[in-house]
Amino acid sequence: MIEFGEPLQEVKRYCDAVISGDIPAGKYVLKAVERHLDDLARQGDEDFPYYFDQDEAEDACLFFPVAFRHAKSKWAGKPFELRPWQMFCNAVLLGWKRLDGTRRFRRAHISVARKQGKTTYCGGLAVYLAFADNEAGAEIYIGATKIDQARLLFRDSESMIRQSPVLMKRAKIIKDNIVFSETKSFIRPLGSDKPFDGLNPHGVFFDELHAWKDHHRPFYDTMRTGSGARPQPLICTITTAGDNKSLLWIEESGYVKQVLDGSLRDDSVFGYIASLDEDDDPFDESTWIKSNPNLCVSV
Repeated sequence: MIEFGEPLQEVKRYCDAVISGDIPAGKYVLKAVERHLDDLARQGDEDFPYYFDQDEAEDACLFFPVAFRHAKSKWAGKPFELRPWQMFCNAVLLGWKRLDGTRRFRRAHISVARKQGKTTYCGGLAVYLAFADNEAGAEIYIGATKIDQARLLFRDSESMIRQSPVLMKRAKIIKDNIVFSETKSFIRPLGSDKPFDGLNPHGVFFDELHAWKDHHRPFYDTMRTGSGARPQPLICTITTAGDNKSLLWIEESGYVKQVLDGSLRDDSVFGYIASLDEDDDPFDESTWIKSNPNLCVSV
């Protein structure tokens, strides 16, 4: 079991290995790591009103193995130990704060190849936002093109809760609804059949954005813009790479790439885009880890 102090050491080792090339990483993962390291050095500058809350980052990472147990495959019943790339995402995403103490990042875009554990990780992150984020009445929504797709991530949240004696004492699960009575918070899946007005989300997870088409935009826009009353909402897209027909994915990934490469400044956006570089040979096995950070673990 990971103990206090170890997650940030693991994050540092991961960053060092990406920078040195010991862990092969594509351009945008390298940019994400460099951005985090540069921001750590900029703390205290007048034009950089953010700080890295090490205790918050540690707690967020430790929450996973302490509270969660895997429910599937060979890991069933075992603590959910975050992999190094997941720990990096978790620590950076939840550890950075604004000077008023609220979370810095309000949008997150996580893109990796299939079977990398992104859905399971985000299922746990959804529970964290509902249960451990100190937000009373938190509304967490899992959004997808169809309700059945949204239920996949939702079921991961549900399964991990059912495996956890700690969380099962505090959660009530009724069909497509997980309720935490102590905080009056809930997690629900939603399909894109129509825009949902009147919601007040603290967290939104858009699953498999590459599959979204332009006619899903009303639902997408409604869910993204409904959290204005929340002090630190988080809108998270999780996806594999799309194609030239994936318009929403093209827009979102293009925006995040500009943020990561420094051509656009948006301090509220976090991005982790694991992909091959343009000059990589896709038949060269040494490059596969660039888009498959869980290579030889979950795939």
